[in-house]
Amino acid sequence: MLYQFTSFPNGLAFCPRKFTKLMKPVFATLRQLGHLSSGYIDDSWLMGSVWNDCAKNVVDTVKLLDSLGFVVHPEKSVFILTKKLVFLEFVVDSVSMLVYLTPDKALKVKQAATALFNCLWPPSLPLSNSINVGEVDITLTSDASKQGCSAATGDSSPGGLCMAEEAKGTLIFLKCSLYCLP
Repeated sequence: MLYQFTSFPNGLAFCPRKFTKLMKPVFATLRQLGHLSSGYIDDSWLMGSVWNDCAKNVVDTVKLLDSLGFVVHPEKSVFILTKKLVFLEFVVDSVSMLVYLTPDKALKVKQAATALFNCLWPPSLPLSNSINVGEVDITLTSDASKQGCSAATGDSSPGGLCMAEEAKGTLIFLKCSLYCLP
């Protein structure tokens, strides 16, 4: 007799990561067919540069998922090709080439930031003019990755490769701005 689990034996904590790993070969297969697809847990975003590419991507993806025993829910899916789509609480607009938060998510982020600010800011300190930074003398902009790093002030940019020790770092700050105060 063969036994199999009907749910995750270690609880639900690992489910999102395990499902994402389970779906990697599915999206790899779709990429081998020339499709542009992205998945996050049980959400998929299918793309095409022209209408026919996108339609073929949708058809191939639904067929593949169905052949693997997955159920594609029609009421949760968008099968009509569109140039503006809500994906993971972001609006992806391929006409204006913008990605932005949905109004509901933007409101939630604003409320969370306000709650955090109210929690961290001492009530005895005034909210206006509490820090006067004056005029900014120099703006130093940096752009770093594991392949290289550079910094710029105005028209001056030395560029260069990161040292081996720096490239091993786990935290890379991209496009940070540092303001030097007088």
